[in-house]
Amino acid sequence: MIKMVSYVFAMAMALVTATFFVSCGGTKHVLTTTANEGIIYCGAMIDSSKGYAVGDDGAIRLTTDGGKNWAPAAYKGGPLFSLSVASDTVCYAGGDHSEFIRTTDGGATWQTPAKFPLKKMKGLTFLDEERGWAWSQGDIYEYDGVTDSWKNVAKPAGVVVIESVCGVAAGKGFVCDNNGNLFYTENYGKSWEEIQKLYDRKTDALKPVVAQWTKTAEFDVQGNVIRFAYLAEENYAYSLVIWKSTDGGRTFAKEEQIKLPNIAKAICFNRTNGISVYNTDCTMDFYQLS
Repeated sequence: MIKMVSYVFAMAMALVTATFFVSCGGTKHVLTTTANEGIIYCGAMIDSSKGYAVGDDGAIRLTTDGGKNWAPAAYKGGPLFSLSVASDTVCYAGGDHSEFIRTTDGGATWQTPAKFPLKKMKGLTFLDEERGWAWSQGDIYEYDGVTDSWKNVAKPAGVVVIESVCGVAAGKGFVCDNNGNLFYTENYGKSWEEIQKLYDRKTDALKPVVAQWTKTAEFDVQGNVIRFAYLAEENYAYSLVIWKSTDGGRTFAKEEQIKLPNIAKAICFNRTNGISVYNTDCTMDFYQLS
C-alpha cells in the first residue's frame, strides 16, 4: 500500500482573465508567448508574467511581461534540454555534458552545483527548493541540495526507456516508462510496485510522444493530489493528456485531454496548477489547470 504523499505547496498564483480557450475540463489557456531567438528546447512560466526558457549553448531567456519580450541571462555552458520550477524564485535546469544549474533569485544569476553524474540529462523535476529527481533515458538520480550530492535510484526491472520520474521524499517516488507503465518506490528503487498502465503506445490511436531528448512528460505533486501529463499526437494533431490522482498516487484517472494549437516538444509544470507547453516554433502556451 502506498503511503499518502504529504508535500504541501502554498505558492499563490495570480488570477488572470485574458484567456481565449477553455477546455471542457475547465483548464484555461492563459497566454501564448512570442518566439524565442536561437535554438530553445524547453520553457516554463512561473505565473502569467514571469518565465524561463533554455536551450543550445547554455542559452537562458527570461521574461517578465508574459512572454512579449525575452532577455538573455548571464550564463554560458552546454545545451540545456530541461528545466524545473521549484518555487517563485528557484529554478533548476539540466542537459548535455553533465550540465546542471540553479537560480535562487528568479533568473538574475545562475550557479553550478554538483555536476549530473551522467553525460546527458533528459529531464528533471523538483518539488521543493532543495530536493529533486533527474533522469536520462535509462537512469535515475536524486539530488540533495543540502549536501549538494547525487544518489542513484535503481529503475524498475524490465524498464528500458524512462519517460518521466518524480521524487516525493527521500528515496520515494514515481517512474513512468515509455510504455505507459507507472511504478512507485519507497527505498531508492530497491523494490518497486507497479501501479497501473497510463497508456499503450502500441494500440492507442492517440500516440504518446516518447523517447525524445526533451521533457515530453512530467509529474506534479501538490499535497495528496498528483498529476501526470504527457504530449500525444494523432494524425499530426497534438494534445496534452493529463492524469490525476487524489489518493497520493495509489490510483490515477484521466482528467483531461487538451487539443494544442501548435506542434509541441516539451512541457513543464510550475507547482501552482500551471503547465507550460513549449512549441517547435519557439513560442510557449501557458495553461492554468482547474
